[in-house]
Amino acid sequence: MALTAEVYKMTLILAIPFNDVTTFLRQNNIDVPLDKSQVYIKLWQHIQFNSLAHVPASIVDWVTAYNLSIDQIVLPKCKSSEILLISDSNLLSLADKLLLPNINKHRIIRILGYMNLLINDMSVFDFLPYDVIQLITHRLDYKSLFSLCKVSKGLYDYYRSGKVEESLKQRIGFDYTLNQLKFICQLRSDPHRGHRISTVNNYIFVPNNKGDVYIINNSTPSIPINIGLHNITQTCCNHNYLFLFSLTRDGHVYITKLKDFDYTKYTVDLNNEMQLLTKYDHMLISELNNISYIAIGSNYEHDIIALTYDGTVLSIKQTNRWYVKPFYTMDDKIQQISTSHNHMLLLNFTGQVYVYRKNYGYGNDIELLHDLNNIVSISAGSHHSLALTSDGEIYMFGKNASIPYIIPNLKGIVQISAHTSWNHNISYISVVLTSDGKVINIKSDGSNYISAYNICEIYFNGDTLIQRTNNDEIIIDTRLLNTITFKLPK
Repeated sequence: MALTAEVYKMTLILAIPFNDVTTFLRQNNIDVPLDKSQVYIKLWQHIQFNSLAHVPASIVDWVTAYNLSIDQIVLPKCKSSEILLISDSNLLSLADKLLLPNINKHRIIRILGYMNLLINDMSVFDFLPYDVIQLITHRLDYKSLFSLCKVSKGLYDYYRSGKVEESLKQRIGFDYTLNQLKFICQLRSDPHRGHRISTVNNYIFVPNNKGDVYIINNSTPSIPINIGLHNITQTCCNHNYLFLFSLTRDGHVYITKLKDFDYTKYTVDLNNEMQLLTKYDHMLISELNNISYIAIGSNYEHDIIALTYDGTVLSIKQTNRWYVKPFYTMDDKIQQISTSHNHMLLLNFTGQVYVYRKNYGYGNDIELLHDLNNIVSISAGSHHSLALTSDGEIYMFGKNASIPYIIPNLKGIVQISAHTSWNHNISYISVVLTSDGKVINIKSDGSNYISAYNICEIYFNGDTLIQRTNNDEIIIDTRLLNTITFKLPK
């Protein structure tokens, strides 16, 4: 594939960070030349002629910019500051033109930069007084705030001055370090980070902020045990209680046999720290890559459902090998999925929701829920389901509520978790989290009450409520035992 001079200028491969290129080559067992120019030549050769794995986002974005340039896609020049300050909903059209599966401001800026379409005006913040910067950043979501502070010297100075820390402490209400505040904000502000925790039988699996997975046995509470999985962003257990699936940050999926955990051996050292004696066999599912989210495949005749970064939904079942196929063939890209016993919700990139129902013996139905718009997160429940709007309000629908309705007097919600078990003997059916860390339990009639404070993540399946506190403690309420609390290792 020959490059014209103009296209090469627009998508100059040397703009890709050198460290990303060498990391990519090493991870793919490719020799790294000593000469820097030869390193980029080898990268270009593999981009042209090889299927690639473990590809850093910077290289993916360069390839995207290259393809857009080759296809002569016309795009406007944009200012860095405008992209970072604008709301995600106003970037949907641009993200779609850049072939991005979701709104990622850093990737938008990087692709436009590769195409020579970025006006870097971040120096405008270098001369503004802190009180003006505070007014500009006050209403930003946490993700945009931290992004801005990374790319502007003036905003970075503002960040280091303690002003950001002071503002966040006022919003969260406690005296945490800046790193702790950032972790809490990230957990709360990204609805896709919810449901990282999973539970099956008496076992609870919890990734910590580094991506190490810990197992807690809630029938015989003890110290959490590190099970040897790393860089994990999410876990889930399939419906027949055979496997634990763990999703890595780079889009790969590992599987562990749940029965292996029944024979865990460990000892406690002199510092009262758990030392694991059992080594678990975590197997990589090589057929899966570029995965952004996984969900239980309950009652769908599949072990799990997976969502790729490009918006494709896959069903995965184990026969003599892992069998992967598209879950449905609609011409729409999906950004989030949520499963329950009898249906699945699918959220597309324009904020609309589809419901998939399993009609035993009568085929399968996928229907667009026309009453739901501007949705940023979904949670499918056994009796009621929830949908979170971009304004932080909640729609409820399901049993006795076929038409979605907004629960009154609930605002500022950032995470939702609907009841997914068949247990009817509970006083509430859903749990949600507010931006300031309040946990709210919702009853079937929509009435609600605050049950906890200072929380940054929730998980609820109807049988077990798990909450992660701002101090990274895990609070477990199974209603069969007294509430127990664990402190996760750093």
